[in-house]
Amino acid sequence: SAQVKMLMTIVNIIVIQSVWRRRAVEKLYKPHLHRLKLAKERKRYNAATKIQSAWRGFTDFSGYTIIRYENQAATIIQSQWRGYLHSTNYCIMLIEIVRIQALVRGRQERSWLTFQNECASIIQAAMRGYLTRRELHNESMISVLISAAATSLRTRNAARTLQRWWVEEQWRRKQKKAALIIERFFIYVKKEVEKEIKAMKKKKRQRKKMK
Repeated sequence: SAQVKMLMTIVNIIVIQSVWRRRAVEKLYKPHLHRLKLAKERKRYNAATKIQSAWRGFTDFSGYTIIRYENQAATIIQSQWRGYLHSTNYCIMLIEIVRIQALVRGRQERSWLTFQNECASIIQAAMRGYLTRRELHNESMISVLISAAATSLRTRNAARTLQRWWVEEQWRRKQKKAALIIERFFIYVKKEVEKEIKAMKKKKRQRKKMK
């Protein structure tokens, strides 16, 4: 029992010594530990501030670049669409002008033909009166004049037929040309839009890789 008591006293002495040494060390190094703690907190605060500023800069720059490329794409699409509208309006106006010109020419030709028919009927009536008055006088001359008038009418009719065919042929060629121009323009606009979309996708992938 004496040995146990002795051991217990030794243990108590060791515990008291360790507690005393700990308190002494804390008193001695407490300001230094406080300074180290404050330095660690400052470093953490500065690191957090730098991370926050870097993240804000990255988000602002990425938003700015996205808005800039969206504005560029919108400008390109608007310019292409305006060009398409102007070209289609020009083609429509050209077709309508040609159509109006054809209508005016047809009306003029019809009026001229009616005038010619009226004049021919007047001439024929005069000739009939003359023939009835003169009966058989200058019958050979009358037959020659009638044949000449018939040949001139045939030539005029043939010339009008050829003119109408040529006008229709010119109109068909213009329509084909306008259709080809519109088709090429649509193909060009489609290619440009696809190029812009591919470029935007490529830039997005590069940004994702950089992140």
